[in-house]
Amino acid sequence: MTSPKYNCLTQEQVDHFLEKGYVVIHDAFSKEHAAWMLKDVWVRLGLDPNNRESWTKPRIHMPKQRSILVSEFAPKAWDAIKDLLGGDENIADAGKYWNDSLIVNFGRDQFEPHLVSGDPKQLDNWHTDGNFFRHFLDSPEQALLVIPIFSDEIKPKGGATYIAPDSIPHIAKLLDDHPEGLLPGKPFNYPELVNKCNEFVEVTGKVGDVVLMHPFMMHSASPNQLRIPRFITNPPVSLKTPFRFDRPLDQLNLVEQKTLKSLGKSSPYHFKPTADRVIFPSEQHDMWIRMQNEEKQRLKDYGTLESFTAIGVKP
Repeated sequence: MTSPKYNCLTQEQVDHFLEKGYVVIHDAFSKEHAAWMLKDVWVRLGLDPNNRESWTKPRIHMPKQRSILVSEFAPKAWDAIKDLLGGDENIADAGKYWNDSLIVNFGRDQFEPHLVSGDPKQLDNWHTDGNFFRHFLDSPEQALLVIPIFSDEIKPKGGATYIAPDSIPHIAKLLDDHPEGLLPGKPFNYPELVNKCNEFVEVTGKVGDVVLMHPFMMHSASPNQLRIPRFITNPPVSLKTPFRFDRPLDQLNLVEQKTLKSLGKSSPYHFKPTADRVIFPSEQHDMWIRMQNEEKQRLKDYGTLESFTAIGVKP
């Protein structure tokens, strides 16, 4: 039963988020909507779905071609997002859309032994999201980590994302200790942080599942040993204004509550950045523009480019 205070989340889900930092929303969108998101995906990729030899890269992060309101595409997930963030009044307009910037994990026939050892600490892609801004404890640019699943099913060893729920306190403390902010990447020293973690979850699931996570959740890609192509996206949810911890507990949203709980702090807690907030182009920006144009040419040659030009078209 949905908690009286929330539109979607049950009290059990609320408690799980406050304890583990993530919640899974099942059946958040239909198979038909997933098919819309995957439209002409092999044309866009320029690959043959029936020829593994053409899958020369183990993972590809595709550029976006189309966007749609989350409230139309996955209303159940949108309600859960609002529950976690205290409504939609402070959600930035860009955070109200999902797009078809698919992350495809093809895998390969052989992997280095340490990557398939069964020890998640040995994965080589541990990070938190947000490669386009200076990070603070209260940063609004990455308010949630979101993973919608568009594959029919992501099975164990099938290239699922791994998450580390007990990484959240480590990231929170790091940012609390650095009010001047941290640039993305090396300053976080993810290899050292992941070695402090002991809890790991392989995010398997089925089409229509949406995983909503605290923005400080460390996560990593994993080897797709099954070689069944895995399709997800990772749409950021951003806020208009920073998170606030300087209010009574009953006025904090669930992400703010989880942040303070991870720090072992009680509210109100006063955090003040000592440097300016900075947003900059991601390192992949130029690459994605090039890839986007290449995809458009393939779609034009295939004859379906026009269906990729409208924004917010309903499936």
